[in-house]
Amino acid sequence: MIPSVESVYCDGCGCIRPVLYDRMPADERNDHDATDIVCGECHLVIATLHHPIAAKTAEQKASA
Repeated sequence: MIPSVESVYCDGCGCIRPVLYDRMPADERNDHDATDIVCGECHLVIATLHHPIAAKTAEQKASA
């Protein structure tokens, strides 16, 4: 699930800017989805969110 943040402080621009979300699906290099939060003006990556793997999440619940 992608958060609903509309703007964020960008160190590159030095002010609050609108954000873009760049979702990267799992592939042969990464076994999980991830989403970059990117400045809408200068395209600096502000943060990367790593989405948990559904199978591992189920295993963690079973072991708890």
